[in-house]
Amino acid sequence: MSEYEILAIRYAHNAERRASENFMGGDVHNARMPMDFRVWVLRGGGRTIVVDTGFDAKMAQKRQRKITRRSPRAQSHRRRRLSRQGRDPDPHAL
Repeated sequence: MSEYEILAIRYAHNAERRASENFMGGDVHNARMPMDFRVWVLRGGGRTIVVDTGFDAKMAQKRQRKITRRSPRAQSHRRRRLSRQGRDPDPHAL
Protein backbone atom coordinates (compact mmCIF):
# COMPACT_ATOMS: atom_id res chain seq x y z
CA MET A 1 0.00 0.00 0.00
CA SER A 2 1.35 3.46 -0.96
CA GLU A 3 1.85 6.23 1.56
CA TYR A 4 -0.06 9.43 0.79
CA GLU A 5 0.45 13.04 1.76
CA ILE A 6 -2.82 14.89 2.42
CA LEU A 7 -3.03 18.66 1.98
CA ALA A 8 -5.94 20.94 2.88
CA ILE A 9 -5.86 24.10 0.74
CA ARG A 10 -8.05 26.99 1.86
CA TYR A 11 -9.73 28.75 -1.05
CA ALA A 12 -12.44 30.82 0.66
CA HIS A 13 -13.45 32.25 4.03
CA ASN A 14 -16.69 33.51 5.54
CA ALA A 15 -15.98 35.62 8.64
CA GLU A 16 -19.64 36.54 9.17
CA ARG A 17 -21.10 33.04 9.29
CA ARG A 18 -23.36 32.37 12.29
CA ALA A 19 -23.45 29.20 14.39
CA SER A 20 -27.05 28.59 13.33
CA GLU A 21 -25.81 28.15 9.73
CA ASN A 22 -23.39 25.39 10.75
CA PHE A 23 -25.74 23.02 12.59
CA MET A 24 -28.87 21.20 11.50
CA GLY A 25 -31.71 22.60 13.57
CA GLY A 26 -29.73 25.78 14.30
CA ASP A 27 -27.96 26.82 17.47
CA VAL A 28 -29.61 28.77 20.29
CA HIS A 29 -26.41 30.75 20.90
CA ASN A 30 -26.12 31.85 17.26
CA ALA A 31 -22.76 33.55 17.83
CA ARG A 32 -20.36 34.26 14.98
CA MET A 33 -18.65 31.07 13.85
CA PRO A 34 -16.34 31.85 10.92
CA MET A 35 -15.74 29.06 8.43
CA ASP A 36 -12.95 28.25 5.98
CA PHE A 37 -13.60 26.36 2.75
CA ARG A 38 -10.98 23.94 1.41
CA VAL A 39 -10.05 21.51 -1.32
CA TRP A 40 -8.10 18.39 -0.43
CA VAL A 41 -5.07 17.09 -2.32
CA LEU A 42 -3.84 13.52 -1.89
CA ARG A 43 -0.36 12.77 -3.28
CA GLY A 44 1.39 9.43 -3.28
CA GLY A 45 2.12 6.32 -5.26
CA GLY A 46 2.86 8.46 -8.32
CA ARG A 47 -0.65 9.96 -8.28
CA THR A 48 -2.21 13.27 -7.33
CA ILE A 49 -5.91 13.33 -6.47
CA VAL A 50 -7.90 16.53 -5.90
CA VAL A 51 -11.07 16.28 -3.83
CA ASP A 52 -13.15 19.39 -4.43
CA THR A 53 -16.53 19.67 -2.74
CA GLY A 54 -16.58 23.45 -2.96
CA PHE A 55 -17.97 26.19 -5.16
CA ASP A 56 -16.84 28.49 -7.97
CA ALA A 57 -16.51 32.29 -8.11
CA LYS A 58 -20.07 32.77 -9.37
CA MET A 59 -21.55 30.80 -6.47
CA ALA A 60 -19.18 32.54 -4.02
CA GLN A 61 -20.58 35.90 -5.10
CA LYS A 62 -24.15 34.65 -4.77
CA ARG A 63 -23.43 33.29 -1.28
CA GLN A 64 -21.39 36.37 -0.31
CA ARG A 65 -18.22 34.35 0.21
CA LYS A 66 -14.66 35.57 -0.39
CA ILE A 67 -12.47 33.40 -2.65
CA THR A 68 -8.91 33.42 -1.28
CA ARG A 69 -7.37 31.06 -3.85
CA ARG A 70 -8.49 30.11 -7.32
CA SER A 71 -8.74 26.40 -8.07
CA PRO A 72 -6.26 24.97 -10.61
CA ARG A 73 -9.18 24.56 -13.04
CA ALA A 74 -10.15 28.25 -12.65
CA GLN A 75 -6.52 29.31 -13.06
CA SER A 76 -6.20 27.26 -16.24
CA HIS A 77 -9.44 28.70 -17.64
CA ARG A 78 -8.27 32.25 -16.83
CA ARG A 79 -4.89 31.70 -18.54
CA ARG A 80 -6.56 30.35 -21.70
CA ARG A 81 -9.00 33.28 -21.79
CA LEU A 82 -6.20 35.84 -21.38
CA SER A 83 -4.11 34.11 -24.05
CA ARG A 84 -7.03 34.22 -26.51
CA GLN A 85 -7.30 37.96 -25.80
CA GLY A 86 -3.61 38.38 -26.65
CA ARG A 87 -2.75 39.22 -23.04
CA ASP A 88 0.12 37.63 -21.14
CA PRO A 89 -1.34 35.67 -18.22
CA ASP A 90 0.58 36.07 -14.99
CA PRO A 91 1.58 32.52 -13.99
CA HIS A 92 1.79 33.53 -10.32
CA ALA A 93 -1.66 35.11 -10.07
CA LEU A 94 -4.05 33.11 -7.95
